[in-house]
Amino acid sequence: MCKIIKSLISIFIILLFYNKTAFAKDYISINDLVEKSKEFDKTTVLVKGEAIGEAMKRGDYSWININDGSSAIGIWGKSDVIKEASTFGNYKSTGDMVEVLGEFHRECSEHGGDVDIHLKDFKVLEKGKAREFYLNKKKVNISIILTICTGILGFNYYKIRKKV
Repeated sequence: MCKIIKSLISIFIILLFYNKTAFAKDYISINDLVEKSKEFDKTTVLVKGEAIGEAMKRGDYSWININDGSSAIGIWGKSDVIKEASTFGNYKSTGDMVEVLGEFHRECSEHGGDVDIHLKDFKVLEKGKAREFYLNKKKVNISIILTICTGILGFNYYKIRKKV
């Protein structure tokens, strides 16, 4: 009985002093920002997405676009902060996965009424990489055969039309 009481007291003490609460980051989807733009206007938001396109430098500031799979949005911030993103998504590569903390604007007066986020904090969570593409030999062979068939049919059609 004494061991059970000591064990319960030990467990209680451990739970009392080691009760750290873990908080998950609440990312907002870009689609939600656009659909509920009045609610989020001029509030600080946290979004995560793939850097796409390329960085567009405008003096000391730059634009980048990020896509979270639901939609894409422009991010406006200091060039020296944004340059941490080195790989941008396109057909040949997957862009850096970035986390952006910033102020959401549904009609930014500074940028002609566009929807954007003004950067406060920027982190590269995962570096981008080149995509690998493989050709399916069966599909290549079928496309060659179909091209030849199309050429033969087109040539025959041309011959028949010339006779008429």
